Amino acid sequence: EQNYTTVTASSVTGINKDQGFLPTDVGRLIRMKASDNAWRAMRINAWVSATEVRCTLEGEPFPDLREIKQWRLGYWSDTTGWPTCGEWLGDRLVLNGGFEYPDMFALSETGRYEAWAQTDSNGTVLDDSAMVFRLNARKLSPIRWLASDEKGLLIGTGSTEWVGRRVRESEGLTARNFEVVQSTSRGSADVEPVKIDR
Repeated sequence: EQNYTTVTASSVTGINKDQGFLPTDVGRLIRMKASDNAWRAMRINAWVSATEVRCTLEGEPFPDLREIKQWRLGYWSDTTGWPTCGEWLGDRLVLNGGFEYPDMFALSETGRYEAWAQTDSNGTVLDDSAMVFRLNARKLSPIRWLASDEKGLLIGTGSTEWVGRRVRESEGLTARNFEVVQSTSRGSADVEPVKIDR
């Protein structure tokens, strides 16, 4: 039997561009920092109003019912859009952002392809934590495709192409050892790339 709890926001400010919770947020995750400074995840199961949703706890229970001041909504939902392309890199699943985050991509936790926490419950970034990056481009352009080869993660957008790679080849793929650099400025169609040799 699942335990549901009601989450009530003090205002709509900061929620879905100040619209508050939306019916399309059902299924979306909320990560909250509790009074013991540990992060916990909840999944929205039902929309009640712009400031109220019903949720299910995804892990450890909250130590008390004190007011939560630090929280964040998950990236993917019917509200923000879903990934349109994916790839594998270093035992991580890589997915692009939805229409709300067109130039973002995320790498799952190592070996845990459905886990997307960027820190542990204490807020520490671990070597196997998930990673989220936004392309540092002068012109916003949505990611059209993802691919990988010996150079790293290849990313095609409507205006540029990028390479995500380890900074130090002798070290593992971690948030502290990964960079994204622009490669070309040709622009890509919304078509999966074809690999020809290298």
